[in-house]
Amino acid sequence: MTEVVLLSVIHKLLETERIYVKCLNQLKEFQFEPIHQHFTQENTSEIDPKLEELMNQTQIILLINEEFLNELEQRLGSNTSVDTPISDIIQKYAPQFKKYTGYMDVQEKATEAYYKLMTEYPSVQEESIRLQKEAKTFVNFDSLLITPVQRIPRFIMLTKEILKHTPNNHINREGLQQSMNSLKDIASFINDHIKQKHIQYLLVIVYLFVYLLPYAINQIIRRKKPLPNLGSAL
Repeated sequence: MTEVVLLSVIHKLLETERIYVKCLNQLKEFQFEPIHQHFTQENTSEIDPKLEELMNQTQIILLINEEFLNELEQRLGSNTSVDTPISDIIQKYAPQFKKYTGYMDVQEKATEAYYKLMTEYPSVQEESIRLQKEAKTFVNFDSLLITPVQRIPRFIMLTKEILKHTPNNHINREGLQQSMNSLKDIASFINDHIKQKHIQYLLVIVYLFVYLLPYAINQIIRRKKPLPNLGSAL
């Protein structure tokens, strides 16, 4: 029974990776391609830098996970057993997952830029809808955009589940534990990076209030002309 459950969880990791890569491709095909096509054809203005960076970062993580998925597919073929190792593949790609920080750095601002662009250029959204209808599917921008943020925690959860059903004396146990440690290290790296970004943002806000705001108020007071004495004119 344990072997059946273990094999099921291993296949679940593979299947969720397939779905994840599909989501990234949908984000690229249905949301970003119409934008790129519009600005290439019109040649009237430039894409917002944050949105353009988000498109670039999406392509980076897509390439990483396509390669990761390809190796999982090759390893977990039709003859997969509970003895089939996957920890070496996870550890191989875990360091590359640090690149997710580039995506997360621009996600929030790029989302604002995306919706602003959809308002200014309705034809872009119309093209996105047309492509989805042609593919007989419907995707939500926000739902697709959040998938990279959720993927590393999902990896950890699935690896933990595989470990749960792997006996202590199993040949793959040590490698899986190392994979778990590697993924946790990556998650900590990403979280620390995000915290550091927030701290930098707060420091800028503090600087504005502590130094620039009093200076600006002082300048306004110094330049403000006194009101004329209307009483003397009566």
